[in-house]
Amino acid sequence: MFGVRDETNIDDCLRKGKQIEIPTECRHNSNVFRELLPYVNRVLPTFSPTDKELQLMSDYVAYVLRPDVIHFNSEYGKIRHSAFSVIYREDGIVAHLRNDPSILHPDWEPFWREVKAPQYKRIHTELFSCFAHFFMNCPSLAKKFDPAFELPVAQTSDVITYILDPFDIDDYDYSLQELADFSERFVQLRKLK
Repeated sequence: MFGVRDETNIDDCLRKGKQIEIPTECRHNSNVFRELLPYVNRVLPTFSPTDKELQLMSDYVAYVLRPDVIHFNSEYGKIRHSAFSVIYREDGIVAHLRNDPSILHPDWEPFWREVKAPQYKRIHTELFSCFAHFFMNCPSLAKKFDPAFELPVAQTSDVITYILDPFDIDDYDYSLQELADFSERFVQLRKLK
């Protein structure tokens, strides 16, 4: 995982089964994921998180998410803030559906695997990374949803990519320290290659 924020503390809380604390600016994005995640059950019938598990997953993904990647396909190491604003939410709907979820079923396959759809692929890549990191740090939930462990990550990120309207995702205002730490981690990663 290569998010802007340091995930050490929330990863540790997740592994210990403790509640995680997220910044206030992540709350809206967490609420978006909380509304969308129940649709995963249409593709993965064993996906049945409790309210607490659903909140934990939503909070975690909102925290590690890179909204700039969702909006701009930013390269890692380059943070861009979007011109999107909360005006989109004036209708009172937390999560708008980008596509019709009625077609979701256990044999459903995402169309971007067969068709060139870069806007879906970049969102899928970011979400896959977020959900993979979550399930790696919370293997008990991965096993609960699928004993094979591979399906929760792929199918969860597939469904959310399909129905997530990128305009529902708010950008984050990272602190100068968070940006400096991110840049340092990025430089160190580049040196390893």
